[in-house]
Amino acid sequence: MNTSLTREHFVDRTVSPEELEGVVQMLSDWYFQSAPDRPPTTLGVGLHLWGFPRAQGEALLALLEARSGAEQAPAVSASLTNPDILSLRAEELPLKPGAPPPAAAGALLRLLGDPAFQGLWCELRLSLRPPENERTMVLAGTLQSERFFLKALWPAGKGGFTEEIFASTGWPEEAGFIAAFYNHWTGRPTLPDFARAELFPDSTGQATSGFLAWFLFIPEKGFGAFILRVALASATAALSAAGFFWAQQAAPMLSLLFILAGALALLGAGFHLVLKGSMIAQARRLMADSYKRIYSQPITHPEVDLAQEPGVLQDPAVRKISAEIEAAGGRHFKDVTTDPPIQGRHTIRLYLFPEDATLFTVMLMHHSGTHSVFPAKPTFLLRTGLEGNLRLVSLNGGGGWRPSLNPAVLARLFSGVSSPAEMLEKHRAALRKEEARTGRRPVPLEPEHILEEMVREHEEARAEMAKYGYFRWPDAFRMVFDITLPEYRP
Repeated sequence: MNTSLTREHFVDRTVSPEELEGVVQMLSDWYFQSAPDRPPTTLGVGLHLWGFPRAQGEALLALLEARSGAEQAPAVSASLTNPDILSLRAEELPLKPGAPPPAAAGALLRLLGDPAFQGLWCELRLSLRPPENERTMVLAGTLQSERFFLKALWPAGKGGFTEEIFASTGWPEEAGFIAAFYNHWTGRPTLPDFARAELFPDSTGQATSGFLAWFLFIPEKGFGAFILRVALASATAALSAAGFFWAQQAAPMLSLLFILAGALALLGAGFHLVLKGSMIAQARRLMADSYKRIYSQPITHPEVDLAQEPGVLQDPAVRKISAEIEAAGGRHFKDVTTDPPIQGRHTIRLYLFPEDATLFTVMLMHHSGTHSVFPAKPTFLLRTGLEGNLRLVSLNGGGGWRPSLNPAVLARLFSGVSSPAEMLEKHRAALRKEEARTGRRPVPLEPEHILEEMVREHEEARAEMAKYGYFRWPDAFRMVFDITLPEYRP
């Protein structure tokens, strides 16, 4: 499930249960119209919910099971996929040409009309499952009183490669799909070209697009994945060259085929080399600009009232993470911003854990400066001062590529940790390990000096950046290939 999307523009449309059933009707019509003699298919409706505090998961599951037993509710199975995601699946039902589809999608939306579910982030998956392949439309948004506030949509199929692309960057046909739906809704049905090409391709077209997506675009950062693709393309080129020389003697008519295969393979290898090279250059430029913008000048941290910031306290990520930090024992200290402002729009929430002498900082990105982000994308930074003017800092992302410039900072990276409680436990484990290694104990927090300390540490970083450079080529290489320096590993 995608718990945060980045877009230049979100759809931001309210969809009623009736309109949702209209989407299913349109997909059904398109399926049977897109090719002659389409085999029968079935409709599967699945839904994933995110944004509730972990402590509420079992209670929401029990509420959902109670509501699903009510009259006129669809037959659904519900489970906690993991502590953060509540999943529902309606009974799979047949679709027939010319017949109205089952009313499962709209009924499922009504099932979630209880106030306990309002504002949660929702990924609704409408799947047509013919024998040859499965095709799915994903609608992502929030729940609003038996309605769905649509933020984005994209197609998905087996393998998930194209879905990763569209979920990350947006589906180019999103606006066309919405326009086609309202034409269909108002009695002017059409079958757009993308419906046949992208939503209901034959099995060969789906396999080909899936392979091309994996080979060319799937966003794997690892150095091993890059080597695999270049090696695969290079090996294909070498085999094509060998085949060409064989064909010259044994089957001259095949020479052209081997030349074409070799040229495509070399093109593929060159594509990846150029792509990664350009990504490294772009990462260096963008990160250097970003660090320079932050560290080339002094900053302060004025306090802000998030109740006055439109939509911030209603953001599913802000609600979930704030509740979970407080459930773990954190005491909300302040909400601050930076002056001058960092590019884009961010929420910075500060929480205190006095028993651990730990400051838990959450930075939530709402806008990058060029793209909107929803739900907000969180970054955790936990800081504990130690005797001897040292400090232990734990991060859950956005670092680990640059050598540590300050010997007084012991940085640890716990990449991908999304739970505040889990992040806190990992920081505590690192703290215990450091105490045992050095004998240095935590220094108690002094809340009245926290903002002053943040400004002082920024000034230290400014001096280090000026000496080292904001972001160098080796840093960019490690960032693109997601390589963490050993000093950041727990």
